[in-house]
Amino acid sequence: MWRCMKKKWLFSILLMFIGLVRVTAQDEFRVDAELRPRFEVRRGYQKLAEPGDAASVLFSQRTRLKFNYLSERLDIVVSPQDVRIWGDEENANTSGVTGNDASLDLFEGYADLKFSSTMSLAVGRMMLAYDNEWLLGRRNWNQNGISSDAILLKLNPSGWRFHLGWSWNSLTETLKDNFYPQNRYKSMGFFWINRYFSQDIAVSFLQLSTGQTPSDTTNKQYFRSTSGIYFKVNKLPWSGFLNFYYQYGRNNRNEKVSALLCVAEANYNTLHWRPAVGLVYTTGNRANTSTDHVFDLAYSARHNVLGNMDYFKNLTTDTHQGGLTDVYARVEFMPSKSLKFSNTGHYFWLAQTNELTPSQKKLGFENDLVATYNLREMGNLEVGYLFFLPTQGFKEMQSVGGNTFSHFFYVQLTIFVKMFHSENKKEG
Repeated sequence: MWRCMKKKWLFSILLMFIGLVRVTAQDEFRVDAELRPRFEVRRGYQKLAEPGDAASVLFSQRTRLKFNYLSERLDIVVSPQDVRIWGDEENANTSGVTGNDASLDLFEGYADLKFSSTMSLAVGRMMLAYDNEWLLGRRNWNQNGISSDAILLKLNPSGWRFHLGWSWNSLTETLKDNFYPQNRYKSMGFFWINRYFSQDIAVSFLQLSTGQTPSDTTNKQYFRSTSGIYFKVNKLPWSGFLNFYYQYGRNNRNEKVSALLCVAEANYNTLHWRPAVGLVYTTGNRANTSTDHVFDLAYSARHNVLGNMDYFKNLTTDTHQGGLTDVYARVEFMPSKSLKFSNTGHYFWLAQTNELTPSQKKLGFENDLVATYNLREMGNLEVGYLFFLPTQGFKEMQSVGGNTFSHFFYVQLTIFVKMFHSENKKEG
């Protein structure tokens, strides 16, 4: 039944865009494809390895198409994707080999209505990625990525950009009530202002509010808000950025929220080398506090921040409400235009201790070594080797014993193909 539905859906998409191609005589039509298989050897990824654990060896794959119809008054974007683990279907008999679990989904599907050269309105499923993605990001490491069903108003007066977005989520087409899982955001709204004061300096302000219900059978929402700035400078050979966000309101347990996130990074750029140092600080809860001081990362890019081993994706649970400090240093070496090596060392410790954390704040050291080879316009090949050296306190937090070495290896091939690009400019 699923295969039949999938074929019908794909056929419907094909027919729709065949129709679009017929009206692109004066406009632009693009079809792009992305294929991203990834090989992984996990022994300590996301959770510290324990004695006797065998390594997990797997292939995952993302296959994504992107159809763009671009005109003077309207843009339409539709992007179906299939994400799978090789060999995850139980019942298949193709070529005598077990196949894969069908996982076709819609990654993006929205219309962008252009009212003027400075104002447009996008409606549908779209990526929301802003600044360096500490609050709103695309989560591109995850093969599924992340997109939002939202309404987005964009205003672009001279030298400024204003974005106003809103989203409301429901599990089913209900006739009453608005129940939603308490661990997910029921609603989300944001306001983003960006200004480039020169080619070297940019400043953004972001106001984000997310609503969560206290239980899966409650309509009431409690709203957590975040306000802050992003500052970027690129005055060669120096470059860097600063994020500063304050969180307030109520969490879904109806507790008062007062939390901070500060991120700072400085880079020095040369022809082949790019060293950098950075600091991440988030507040945490002390013992016997009635206010929640743990910063919620909302729709952050996650894998691109706080180490690629992904031990700190949820600061409330992964730090036992202690918050986090991350001091890191990175060195990038680019021997050619096509090849880049990057090594980043992180040292983590808790921002605070409480009754749920160890008495010692130190958590451990992580090292991320990544090599990237650009395949010109076709994509890139990325190879990474990561390891983590935990303290005894971090082992206690993860309920792990022994001294097993935690490490992670992957090889990822990303292929981009411009399948069809048609642009016919109007005369006059």
